[in-house]
Order: sequence, then structure tokens, then C-alpha cells
Amino acid sequence: LDKISAGQDSEKLLKLANEVATTEVEPFFEDCRNFVKDYDWELHEKLDNTTIWREVEDSLFWHHSFEAAAPKTYLAYRQKLLPAQDKWPASDDTAGIQEVLERVAGSVDEGGCARTEAEEVYQAFLEASSMPIKASIRSALIDHGIMAGEVVYRGNQEE
Repeated sequence: LDKISAGQDSEKLLKLANEVATTEVEPFFEDCRNFVKDYDWELHEKLDNTTIWREVEDSLFWHHSFEAAAPKTYLAYRQKLLPAQDKWPASDDTAGIQEVLERVAGSVDEGGCARTEAEEVYQAFLEASSMPIKASIRSALIDHGIMAGEVVYRGNQEE
């Protein structure tokens, strides 16, 4: 059944509308609801709060983003690679800092001792990065009565 064959026949048009609703529209909305079901507004807010660090220094943005997205995994990664904080090189010890940075960089190279942990941290960040789009889709579904729920946080787009 299609629109052309239904013509102006209201019964056929109603049947066509029902068919489209059940075979196209509702499955699409169900996919949308499934996509946003793991939305975490607190994680979304934490990630939004890391963006200011990008203006200060890229490495600070990444550090704070990883802390927000994968706190336990990122802590384990840092503990595996970095010396205890009381053994860190002094802020003016350029050579000592460079040595630590080179060791850390080498550890995440292919086959490096912390490659797996680094990939786990980054994978968690990538998954967490879906929160803003999930917020937008979830909010639209709720705002239009397609999904039940409450919009607690809309992200940086809030007015």
C-alpha cells in the first residue's frame, strides 16, 4: 500500500498511516530510546566542566576529561606510570620532567607496558563523549512526549 494507490480513500490512507507508524516510525523511536537509555547527566555535566581547560592548555583538558570519564581506570594508569607524587621532579627540573614524559610516552606506544590501560581510558572517554548528543536526543524525545522522563541537564546549551 502506498500513497498513490490510497488516493483520496480515507480508509486506505488511515491504513497506510498505521502501517508507516508501526513499521517505520515506532521502530525508529524505539532505537532512539535505546540509544539514550544509558544517558548519565552527571557525567555529561562533568565533561562539560572540563572544556574550560582546553582554553588554558590542551593537556589539562585531556587530564580533566579522563578524570571525569574514567576516574578509576585513569588513576590506575597514572599510578602505574608516574612516580609517587613526593618523588616528582621539581617544577624547574626540566631534564627530570622530560625523562618522566618520555617514559610515559614510550609506555603507550605499540607494545608499551601501559598501552592497554591507555586504550581503556581513551575508550571510556569516547563512550562518555556521546553524552551531549544523547542529552539532545533524550530531551527532544521527552519534550515531544515520545519518551517519559525528566530533563535534569541540557548541557552547555542551557539558557
